[in-house]
Amino acid sequence: MDAVKTLSEEALLALATTIKRFEVVNGELRVYPPMGEQAGRAKSNLIYGLGKFVSVGGIGQVYPSVGYVVEGSPKAVIRLLGPDITFVHAAKVQSTVGYLYYSPDLAIDFIRESESYSEIRKKVDDYLSYGVQEVWVVIPDLQLVDIFFADGTGVTFRVGQTIQASRVLAGLALAVNDIF
Repeated sequence: MDAVKTLSEEALLALATTIKRFEVVNGELRVYPPMGEQAGRAKSNLIYGLGKFVSVGGIGQVYPSVGYVVEGSPKAVIRLLGPDITFVHAAKVQSTVGYLYYSPDLAIDFIRESESYSEIRKKVDDYLSYGVQEVWVVIPDLQLVDIFFADGTGVTFRVGQTIQASRVLAGLALAVNDIF
């Protein structure tokens, strides 16, 4: 069996100055292309809507593109999650210069033109296996949001509907129209 390659947190943070979106899987760097305008606008709208909801209740923090080391150490990162948007409950929030060493409570990924839905579903399963409680997959060109829960269930929301099924953000009511 081949040894797992590792990268240090210091090396990854240096890469983050030039490569804007990547993850580490079994020590291997996976680079993702930047978003197009439609997805970027939807991401901005989603961060705004979630941030507004979270700040009113003081229940935690919404992050754009923060890295989470879920396997390894600062000297040897084996698995780094890098969702487009995350939410962390207040009890877990910590200020640090580097990556966070736990899983977010909610991870949100946008499908890019270069990614297939099956690739995203593998990421969803991966995120859930590392303790993420809820994963949202945003598909800008179809204007829909798929939500997957740790118990294996899921639900889809389309334009004209309101996301009210979040188990992590209880009480959230976010119109899909406000995202797209």
